Amino acid sequence: AQKAIRTLSSVFSFYLSDTLSNGASLLPNGNPLRLIADKKVRPPLARRKDHLTLNERRSLLSHLQDHFNTANHNHSREPQFVGAQPDYVMLLLCTGLRRSEPLSLRWENVDFDEGTYTVIDTKNNNWLTIPMTDRVRKLFERRQAERTNDFVFPSPCIPNRSATMSKVIERISEQSDLKFTAHTLRRTV
Repeated sequence: AQKAIRTLSSVFSFYLSDTLSNGASLLPNGNPLRLIADKKVRPPLARRKDHLTLNERRSLLSHLQDHFNTANHNHSREPQFVGAQPDYVMLLLCTGLRRSEPLSLRWENVDFDEGTYTVIDTKNNNWLTIPMTDRVRKLFERRQAERTNDFVFPSPCIPNRSATMSKVIERISEQSDLKFTAHTLRRTV
């Protein structure tokens, strides 16, 4: 219910400065949902505070590296991850990007010479240029060696599309015995 109220409040706030054809304000009394906030009808949402500890980060990185090697070198063990999945989670862990941001990343936005990459499709629609760490550079070099289309994380099934990575984080969380979500990785940085 709180999320619905916040969303509806945002819609009303968007139209606060709009006027009718006669010049009158569309919302002369302001955002009607502000009344709910003023009466403190609903308690504020508590901010999430979960993150991975240093030992948990090390454990996850080790787990990703072990399964990356298994998946890409065809050891006798059945690979638990395919293609770019370990790199996707590693990029989230090392950068704090939102789960959708690496998926829209294209090679034209990765500049090895400058040592930066630019995320175009962000939540606030402002481009985000980030310097590459050594680990991220190696990750991009690994992805480039397997390049099949314009996306850093290409779809393995559909040409010229990015991967979806649906359920990858949940599966890796379960298999690594670490409880985390994409937002946990975002707060870990």
